[in-house]
Amino acid sequence: MRTHHIPDRAWHIVVHGYRLPVAASTLFDSDWLKATLHLRTGQGVVKRSLKFLLVEELERLGLWLERVRRQEPVDDLEMVDPALRFKLITRNRIPFVKVIVGSDPKRRLVVDQPTDTAALNACLAMVMEQLERYPCRCAHPHGTGPADDAVVLLIQDPQPLAP
Repeated sequence: MRTHHIPDRAWHIVVHGYRLPVAASTLFDSDWLKATLHLRTGQGVVKRSLKFLLVEELERLGLWLERVRRQEPVDDLEMVDPALRFKLITRNRIPFVKVIVGSDPKRRLVVDQPTDTAALNACLAMVMEQLERYPCRCAHPHGTGPADDAVVLLIQDPQPLAP
């Protein structure tokens, strides 16, 4: 396992489009995305394809990041893609978002993202940009509960929190 601490934005997700070109009425299939996770490491940018990313997961990630930004308690965020997890950790009383990519401990990449206001605002803006470009098309409730409210909250209250 390699751990990297990169200031500013250590990771971002780029959505390239929907996996199905035409919306379907099948739950979630219409919201299946083609996406790449970009990680800044000590060796440069590493790109990993996200094979199972759904619009719902971007919504959950936005809610999770918003809770971190507001310094609310959060659980680890496990994505459907078995190789992607987000954790909030504290090291020397400094909080970090830990992005974990890969299930094989020998090949796993781990990147620490500082939780300062500027970094979290950049991460939230990235998630919201992707959701605006690729909104839900399935016409079914995602069942994410508060995550559905989080998208509305983030759109209605885009002002960054004071440092």
